Amino acid sequence: MIIDTQAVNTLLITLGVSVGVVLVLAVGFVASAAAWRRYDRNARVRAIERYLAAVAGHRHPEPTSHTK
Repeated sequence: MIIDTQAVNTLLITLGVSVGVVLVLAVGFVASAAAWRRYDRNARVRAIERYLAAVAGHRHPEPTSHTK
């Protein structure tokens, strides 16, 4: 039985590229989900701060560069 090394090589390269693309997409999805959750949490905290400042009768300060 003779194995066609070029065909095996092409198959392994195709498989490697496919697995690489799937991994990159998975990492991108997880990173974007984490970034969205962080943004959403920060937005909710800012909304609560504004509400509490309004209840206390004080104007909420504008966010500084380190809170963005």
